[in-house]
Amino acid sequence: MSSVYRPLLRRAWLLTIHSKHLWLFGLFSALLVSGGEINVLFRNFDRLSVLGVWASSVREWGFDFSMLTFTPWLGLPSGFYIVSAFLLLLVCFLIWFALVSQGALIWGIERERRREHCRIEEGIAAGKRAFWRTTTLTVGFHLVTSLAWAIFSLPPFLLYLAFGSSVWYAIFLLVSFACLVPIGLLCSLLYRLALVASLTESLSPLDALRSAWKLFLAHWLVVMETVIILTLGTTAAAIVALSIAVLGIIIIFGPLALLSFILGVPLAVSLTLGAAVIAFFLSIMCVGAILATFQQAVWILLYSRLKESPPFAKLVRVIALLPRLFQRRAS
Repeated sequence: MSSVYRPLLRRAWLLTIHSKHLWLFGLFSALLVSGGEINVLFRNFDRLSVLGVWASSVREWGFDFSMLTFTPWLGLPSGFYIVSAFLLLLVCFLIWFALVSQGALIWGIERERRREHCRIEEGIAAGKRAFWRTTTLTVGFHLVTSLAWAIFSLPPFLLYLAFGSSVWYAIFLLVSFACLVPIGLLCSLLYRLALVASLTESLSPLDALRSAWKLFLAHWLVVMETVIILTLGTTAAAIVALSIAVLGIIIIFGPLALLSFILGVPLAVSLTLGAAVIAFFLSIMCVGAILATFQQAVWILLYSRLKESPPFAKLVRVIALLPRLFQRRAS
């Protein structure tokens, strides 16, 4: 029973480093996953916290429907509507390109895994071909998680409105949070596996979900161990990489900003600080693109490994080694 995760992570990292042209797709595809599995915990906590603030506001002030009227939006300058329309078109384009990038990233990594080079234009073409499959799975993922959030968070909201008891609200808030975390995690894992199945095997969204569900049921322990290792590893890598980036930005721009301040040149100070902020955001984008590509490569490699030669989970291998350890100690 040889190691599973070290070769998997090593191969995924080599694919990521050798496929720098796929980082563009990784940057935009990260928008669809919303930060990965670790964000399930924080996102649900934030949603329930907002629900508590909303419930307190409704109990104190009642329902306010004034924000639903369109009167404040009438009679504004024409430039406001032009800018709003432009921003709306920009958001729609970014969503479209994020969906295309998700398909392009999976298709490109699969090509690189098979040692077939993938150019950017080929990836975009593949992402366009798989656009509706990717969109269906992505919209379904967000709809299911939002529906679960509404179902489990509605009882504490209604009970708090009816009785005003913080005890009832706290109890049901904990129950809702405990239910939302595993549901959100399960949906996220099925979404990742279904995307890989749909893009690499040209399956319909429904068939891809069936394949992902069967694979998860058969090898759920391996999948969960991968999630834990990948989450801890990428979180630590992001912290280290961004810390190094911040240190580099301070070393590069700090003396310039300090010298400009001492010489009394406000424009130079503003330009230096602005360049430092831009460099920091570029660092975040670069780290996010690399980690998104790496995570997707891990899931593609894991999916192919589970389909071809399913490995034993780390926990199973450790348990299997325990009798040998006891025998050695006894002898």
